[in-house]
Amino acid sequence: MITKYKVNEVAKDLGLNNKEIIEVLGKFYEEPKKAQTALDTKELDVLFDVLTQENSVENFNSYFAMKKSEEKKEDFSINVKTDGKIRYTVPRNINKSGEVTVYFRVADVYKNVRVQAYSGDKLVYDKKKLKVAPGEMESVKINVDLCDKEKDLQFIFLYDTISKHLESVSP
Repeated sequence: MITKYKVNEVAKDLGLNNKEIIEVLGKFYEEPKKAQTALDTKELDVLFDVLTQENSVENFNSYFAMKKSEEKKEDFSINVKTDGKIRYTVPRNINKSGEVTVYFRVADVYKNVRVQAYSGDKLVYDKKKLKVAPGEMESVKINVDLCDKEKDLQFIFLYDTISKHLESVSP
């Protein structure tokens, strides 16, 4: 049985973007590829051969030394805290740079709420949400590079107390 392997799946698995994969294949095949194009075995062989040659190392010592130095750069852990209106977050600790998605569930139904995240006194995320409910997994994207790696990441909710009160007394 032949499994279809699309350009975008190959790119994701190899940590590359679609454009890079399409450019490599464009050097060997006249028919242009798109992100959703399924690749056959010959195309995959050509792609893997080219990428292997382009990324070859003289010896593995230099490769492992490079990987070890990359790991040292990410030597931090930011605790994700909440103000009680959020039940839990995933992840609870952030230990990588760049953009990280933080998923969370709230403890109650809130309308017209602002979700904010602070790193120390610095606001690193602020967005208004019309409604959040305990049954729905919410998510926010945090740029960790904006955070102080020595401080916790504190999520807070600021909500319209009138809306919350009206909701709690309505039938």
